[in-house]
Amino acid sequence: PPSFSNDLNFSEIEKSDIKSKINLNKNKIIEKWLSYNEIDIFINKFNITKDEKKIYIKYFWEKIIDFLLENFWENNHWLDEKYVFLTTKFFDYIKWKDIWIDDLLKIIIIIKNIAIKTIKCNYKILSEINLIFDIIGVILSKDYNSTIIKLLNEYKNAIDKSNIIAKINIWGLVTYVNDEFCILSWFNKEELMWKNYAEFSYTDTQKTIKELLNKIKNKEVW
Repeated sequence: PPSFSNDLNFSEIEKSDIKSKINLNKNKIIEKWLSYNEIDIFINKFNITKDEKKIYIKYFWEKIIDFLLENFWENNHWLDEKYVFLTTKFFDYIKWKDIWIDDLLKIIIIIKNIAIKTIKCNYKILSEINLIFDIIGVILSKDYNSTIIKLLNEYKNAIDKSNIIAKINIWGLVTYVNDEFCILSWFNKEELMWKNYAEFSYTDTQKTIKELLNKIKNKEVW
């Protein structure tokens, strides 16, 4: 978890006041957020449908505000892993949409700025909100990277177990084979690596590989 520290202390009156302001202005902040030109650009850029917008309200606003309210009063309370609020289901969605981490962080900054302007907080509360949103950004980046890597590994494992795969470079030399390929060909990986594909392929396959390489060299789709 990110190792941020915070020495600010809030009285019970301050806690109650800021919590009331946030809850009172939730709808107003959402409306302002959705009216921003940057949000329209984001939605159009990734072809997000009207129904899918609800996902962003749910995850980018309600979850973040819950996180903000839960952690606003406890020094370093947010550092517990249980407060990592973004789910694998959510990251499956952004992977499917091919949404970039930079765009997600921009959404977070817009929400933070709207919240600060709307609730008109003092310097002490402003510092706390900035700190918590910095942590949200770190958590988002950390989870995004680790989840995307996990999804890619799952995809690779599924492909490896269900397909016969060999990679060759533009000179026809083998740069990768999976286990299924080795089983079918009766060669092990050491015997296949950096060998010319033509040495252990059928004549028909050699013609196909030659066609493939010519297409790739000419930057065409095969």
